[in-house]
Amino acid sequence: MNIGLDFDGVIINNDKLKMEVAREHYGLNIPSSKFRTDLITEFMTLEKYEELKTEAYGQNKWVKYIVPVQDSLAVIKKLLTDGHNLKIITSRSGRTLEIAKEWLRNQNLGHLPIVGVGYQKSKAEYCRGLDIYVDDDLVKLDALTEIVPQLLLFTSESNQDLTLDRTNIKRTESWHQLYNLITLGRA
Repeated sequence: MNIGLDFDGVIINNDKLKMEVAREHYGLNIPSSKFRTDLITEFMTLEKYEELKTEAYGQNKWVKYIVPVQDSLAVIKKLLTDGHNLKIITSRSGRTLEIAKEWLRNQNLGHLPIVGVGYQKSKAEYCRGLDIYVDDDLVKLDALTEIVPQLLLFTSESNQDLTLDRTNIKRTESWHQLYNLITLGRA
């Protein structure tokens, strides 16, 4: 099966990363559940939020706060062992993409193909031919409904309150649930 994965929010816990950068760099204590554009304005402007993301994703000094989503690395390795083809399709580009690649190498996953499409750009071109695509951003999944047959919203603290009223997008709560959906053919 050809499986596409987003990087931030699916493989790594980017809410925790942004929370730590907000605390250390900006002196703000923002709960990880608030790192969504429609919620963050309670704490900072959208312009400042974009600065925070650029800082968090693009500076080596914050790599120490990049942690994997629970069980992501083990399940990715298991999917590869099972013979699935995995490809990471991320909005990162330039320096932020290089940091993601380096982090993957440090996790012994540097062989995985990773494509950086750029911030606020469509992932559609790179998702063609996939059987499943997993992202934590519902807007990005909505844009892929005619391209990828099976779309999964990976639950994170910042999207758990979203109502999923679409028939073509399913929610997955964990990497183990994702693995079961793929191996049992229920994705």
